[in-house]
Amino acid sequence: MNSSASIRLRQHLSAGPPVPQLARLLLLTVLLTAASLADTIHLKNGASITADKVRENGDQVEYTLGASTYTVPRSMVERIERGGGGFGVTVTQPAPGAAYRDPGFRAGAASDSTPDPKPRQKLSGAPPSTLPGAKERERLRAQIINLGRVDGSALANIEAEGNMAKSAAAYFEAARYELERNESDSARSYLRRALSFRPDDPGLIGFYAYLLIEAGEYPEAVRYAEHGAQVAPGSADAQRMLGLAYYNADNLQGAITAWQRAQQIQPNDAVHGYLAKAEREIAVEGSFSERQSPHFVLRYEGRRAGFTLGTDLLRTLERQYLELSRELAFTPPSNITVLLYTDKEFFDVTQAPAWAGGVNDGKLRIPVGDVSSITPKLEHVLKHELTHSFIHFLTRDRCPGWLNEGIAQMMEPKSAAAYNRRLAQLFEVGKQAPLSHLEGSFLGLSSDQAMVAYAESLAAVEYLRSNYGMRALQRMLQAIGDGESGEGALRATTRSNYREFEKSLGEYLAGTRN
Repeated sequence: MNSSASIRLRQHLSAGPPVPQLARLLLLTVLLTAASLADTIHLKNGASITADKVRENGDQVEYTLGASTYTVPRSMVERIERGGGGFGVTVTQPAPGAAYRDPGFRAGAASDSTPDPKPRQKLSGAPPSTLPGAKERERLRAQIINLGRVDGSALANIEAEGNMAKSAAAYFEAARYELERNESDSARSYLRRALSFRPDDPGLIGFYAYLLIEAGEYPEAVRYAEHGAQVAPGSADAQRMLGLAYYNADNLQGAITAWQRAQQIQPNDAVHGYLAKAEREIAVEGSFSERQSPHFVLRYEGRRAGFTLGTDLLRTLERQYLELSRELAFTPPSNITVLLYTDKEFFDVTQAPAWAGGVNDGKLRIPVGDVSSITPKLEHVLKHELTHSFIHFLTRDRCPGWLNEGIAQMMEPKSAAAYNRRLAQLFEVGKQAPLSHLEGSFLGLSSDQAMVAYAESLAAVEYLRSNYGMRALQRMLQAIGDGESGEGALRATTRSNYREFEKSLGEYLAGTRN
């Protein structure tokens, strides 16, 4: 499935005085001194939640953070303090043994435990149609898993029996087991073997097509998804997977047609959202011109007067591609699509928040206004979003938001030095954004919160590079791609969990004030 959108703080690229992206971080003064802008919920267990707005609604207390609204039971609230400044949710150390319902953010900012890895797509649900039932598959799994590993000799023995269905089921179980351990390469290998016994099984085909999409092997995913739709023309699942493969392979009309068929067979809310997004894109991009280079497909409104960026943009992107390949010690497995929009087109297609200056949802989507040549700001935006594409493939779309955005800013290149004093003040009063709350997308943040989140993310990554080297960041990304959690990868590098690292980061910021 498509990755969550990575969003960059908005910069106007059109003519006129530049607005430094994080110079507006001076607004942090407001967060520290303008108490009337936020309310604080004090919970009975010692935790506190600082939000944009708080209101009581019967036996619930509702609070708003950015564009999102959450609730907490009134019975858990000690008091509501009107006008308490701060960022998002500030979790203080609860009383021993105390517990409270998760208010909508991932718990653990003040915990020593490493959070579970981000859930990934598993080979779950109904098994492929020609495979044995659940009990038989459980017996097969017990037979082929030995000491926590897939036993190749056990698989060979089952295959030697000559039972095609049983062999397919055994390799399917091996694939499931490997995927549960985040070993996607092994899972694909076992699924390919399962398909050699049942090449027309739509379930196996669909699972394999999904893993190919996840790996960025889009043309191959299309080939399998098309075969799945041919052998099961009445399957909504097969049409959904075909649409997903087409979309990632840049065939918007094919994706729309497949998803429309899927909705006719069996309506699905998620597919409805995919379909609406693809239809918005094709309405805007239908007249776009296209140019290609060894690693990119560039699309833009070619009829716009004076718009002659194509060659220069591709040259710039290819140079940045080589730079990132060296810095991250990684090369993406497939070409990258870059789309340039007017400001209106950008927001019509992406429906991004007003502060967004670019979106990476598997494709680089950049608003360029009336720019007709490469400017330093445009070059920085391209480098930022291209970094997200590298990280997407390198981590299999598992990278925590703070690490993803921090590295993308660092690669532009950008420095957090100008903001260290303000960030240090936030850390001193405990109003920083806990890293555990910055693991997901920044989309739900208000513009002020987003500025804090981006600055803190950049400062954290700069601190890691300064103290542990670029190779440490590469190892963290690789570990996350292999299934490690963000905090687990941080612990392996720094021997600190999030809480301990934030303490060290605060001390580092205090020592680097301008």
